[in-house]
Amino acid sequence: MIRWLTTRKMSAVWELAQGGSPGQALRIVPMAKVHSAQLDLSWRSLEARLPLDELPTFHRAFLSWRGVEGAAEMPLRRVQQRVEAELNKWVQSGEASREGDDLLISRAALSGFSAAEHWLIPLPD
Repeated sequence: MIRWLTTRKMSAVWELAQGGSPGQALRIVPMAKVHSAQLDLSWRSLEARLPLDELPTFHRAFLSWRGVEGAAEMPLRRVQQRVEAELNKWVQSGEASREGDDLLISRAALSGFSAAEHWLIPLPD
């Protein structure tokens, strides 16, 4: 049995040791950090590809995908704050890296986020 746990300080996997029963032999295994070469997507460039009037809907979809409750009813300013908070969680867990005002992530980090799929298609040269 594996359960995911996300906290402000870290993301971890709770794993039962083999042969253990619930409540026994629990250990925390930190999530693997993403190698910097895999950080191939700029969050700001992803946002820039969206039409401006679609950005709030994209951000709300991102928050819902990340499990933030009530994202659809949040005021826009609060949505922006929560998106930054979620991005910071990725940085803290090693799944992303800050580069100035931008955030570098791997495309794999957005796996399952259907609202981003169209915008992840490379632009033709």
